[in-house]
Amino acid sequence: MVEENIGTNHSREKNKNTEVVNSFTAGTSYLKPKKVIMERDGMKILSEIKENKILIVTGSGEYSKDIQHSVKSIINDSSKDIYFLSKAEREPVLTNMIEIIEKTQSFSPEIIIAIGGGAVIDTAKVCWIALEYPDKPLTEWKKFFSLPKLRNKAKMIILPTTFGSGSEASSAVTFLENSNASKSIILSHELLPDLAILDEAIVESLPDTAAINSVMDALTHCIEGFVSRIDHDEAIKDSVEACKIIFTYLPEWLKGRKKDVGQKLLYASHLGGIVQNNCSVGLTHAIAHQLGRFEIPHGYANAFYLLPVMEFNQKRKPELYRHLSKILVPKQSLYEALNIWYKDNKLDKYLKDNNINHQIIFSELDLIAEGALKDPCYKANPVTASKEDIKDIIIRGMQLYEPNN
Repeated sequence: MVEENIGTNHSREKNKNTEVVNSFTAGTSYLKPKKVIMERDGMKILSEIKENKILIVTGSGEYSKDIQHSVKSIINDSSKDIYFLSKAEREPVLTNMIEIIEKTQSFSPEIIIAIGGGAVIDTAKVCWIALEYPDKPLTEWKKFFSLPKLRNKAKMIILPTTFGSGSEASSAVTFLENSNASKSIILSHELLPDLAILDEAIVESLPDTAAINSVMDALTHCIEGFVSRIDHDEAIKDSVEACKIIFTYLPEWLKGRKKDVGQKLLYASHLGGIVQNNCSVGLTHAIAHQLGRFEIPHGYANAFYLLPVMEFNQKRKPELYRHLSKILVPKQSLYEALNIWYKDNKLDKYLKDNNINHQIIFSELDLIAEGALKDPCYKANPVTASKEDIKDIIIRGMQLYEPNN
């Protein structure tokens, strides 16, 4: 699918919106984590941790137990006080996190290590903020860049175990205030970790469904970031490189050729996280954020609505994806190429077989559309949409992936 290398002289049509730039990037340079280790068995660097009180946040289940065992073996120092917290819910919900926050504050770690997917990493970031500012409710910091300095009590290390969220490269944390709410976001560059570790050894057992969901999240970061109203020249290169990796290596992963492929997909996810962090995303994410309360996986929701949103955007701005198409698929449109890629890799079948519950979505259609319009990610979408437009996009997605279609 990828046919052209990108050079430094590539630049897309500027689509800058001053209000969005000021609210999201605050005029910063291109932001990345302070330090990144990208290698197999990179997790072994944890043996060099000097802090004595270590909090490790993981998911639940047997896989997370294996990770906990591995971390204990790597650190292997009786003088270290290691405390494990397991996150049970799919999405971090504040009303359900009282106990885990209290345990974090009681343990008072010097360093927090998040090992998991986006929800685990967000849970660890919530605990970090609550540790640093125990007298303030988390909702105090929902105004962008209002969060004060972190690291007064603890540092943060992140090891992603999926290919999609890019949370290790993100200045944001997302959560639900309660189980019926849409996602809320805290944005602060303080939330970038002190160290990110991309280690393919801890993703090789990732199920294909989780790989698809997470990779499609990363792909959506790159495509929406590329056409975002917010411009960063470095994001152009990173978007294209990540798209090339995903188009080439997700099919390899799905064919069972996972050795060395995991490291490449982790890197693509990381680049997508950097792009998202500097350029924001768009309407696909704004819709996906509303579906978390229905326990619809975030990456699945992005895979479901990426094409309907692209279809909507390019009808109103036909030139919108033209530059990215020329780089990646010069003989056809990006929308057409993605449609074919979905079918070639049976992603359309996966989406149909696991179709969103129509009854639930239709009953909440107005609220979902209203929530998407209020979502911060919508502000960076290159095309303005109305509530009715978004409702039509949501319905279009359900029609596109109707099981009998």
